[in-house]
Amino acid sequence: MNQLLFYTNEVLQKNDEMLKMFHKRMEQKADFYTDIKPFVERIDELAVNWKKEAVEWVHAERPRFIHVIQIEQTYENLQRNALECFMSHAKVRRFLETHKAIAYVLNNIIDEVNSM
Repeated sequence: MNQLLFYTNEVLQKNDEMLKMFHKRMEQKADFYTDIKPFVERIDELAVNWKKEAVEWVHAERPRFIHVIQIEQTYENLQRNALECFMSHAKVRRFLETHKAIAYVLNNIIDEVNSM
């Protein structure tokens, strides 16, 4: 469970970092090879580790309000937002709603783990 908390907090921080990058996307252009690709690869590696820990935890502990499908959707949302935070033509409302959905699931996991 310590690993799950560690990864969940890391992903939560990266989610906030993506929001900041999204707001800065108009001010500065990102280079694909020096900015975008390394960032997305780091997010993907972190998200894979988080998903593995979270799915194992859901199967083992059977939390009341968190299900495997939420973990999978959050994983996909993380991957999508990692790319979209650099795109100047990304839809603002969609990005922000996805950001909130990611944060909601992550905060619920933290609350559930801490209450056990």
